[in-house]
Amino acid sequence: MNGATVALSAPKSHTITKRKAESPRRDHDARPSKRILTSSGGEVDATTGLRDLTIPKAVEAGVRSREYIATKRESPWKSFEEKYQLKLDGFVTIATRKAQPRGIVIIKRFTGPDATDKMQMLQKIRHDSFLHALECFSSENHLHVVFEYVPTTLAQIAVSPVYLTEHELAAIIGQILHSLEYLASNGFEHGSLKCCTVLINAKGQIKITGQECCKSSSGTSSRDVKALGYITMALMQKYCKDDGPIGVENLDRWPSDSNAVDFLSMTTSTTSIKELLKHPLLKCAWEEEDLGWIVELTVISVNRGFKYPQ
Repeated sequence: MNGATVALSAPKSHTITKRKAESPRRDHDARPSKRILTSSGGEVDATTGLRDLTIPKAVEAGVRSREYIATKRESPWKSFEEKYQLKLDGFVTIATRKAQPRGIVIIKRFTGPDATDKMQMLQKIRHDSFLHALECFSSENHLHVVFEYVPTTLAQIAVSPVYLTEHELAAIIGQILHSLEYLASNGFEHGSLKCCTVLINAKGQIKITGQECCKSSSGTSSRDVKALGYITMALMQKYCKDDGPIGVENLDRWPSDSNAVDFLSMTTSTTSIKELLKHPLLKCAWEEEDLGWIVELTVISVNRGFKYPQ
């Protein structure tokens, strides 16, 4: 029956460079060394030219040294130029680098007593399916974090002219589930998952943002699974909502016996990400690249919320 929302019931059972040994210093040299900040954010002893190692800081943050996000004690606007504000979940700054390598980035500002906690969480959540944090700047009692530039969200995909196939839907949902599986395996839950916090780049790769607000989980991913249900419904129904019953209206496009509808139903009856990953919907040979053309069409067809200084 077209036009009638069908509420879903539970599905059937189915190089560290070592310091060279320093020669004994004479008394007139025994003075505090001057330290300078480098363009890459580390500190260098101006007398010896030796760079501070980031490994101790990385260990303290609980990450590998190559994954550690260095913090520079300076304004980000020495290195970047603000261009405009773009609305994702909230407004973020879109900026360009002033020097090589040039490029576009997203910059978020963290303020308040939890700014440090958010930065520490960013240090912990280091996975390809989350928006990559590149560097951090500390000035005037707040933090600016620079992220890779991915401007398209699933909120735009949902309202684009494209009606997803089951295969394309699986390519999106599968990537999100693998992201949530990573969080759960590390004892975290996103907690704020929705269409506008799930980004997708031109290669069809999902990039979840807002990971700075992740919380320790109590052994369940119930909030994230519920949120995934609403995201799935938005992609199928072509509009977003964050509450109310989960169901489908267009049974011509999404038959009640389809894998997509059955998966959507399963999000209402399980809190297990591992169980969702076993669903038949995700057994098709989906590829990220299958989504690239959808992103490109969305970019040219969907209006965005933005602020451009006059």
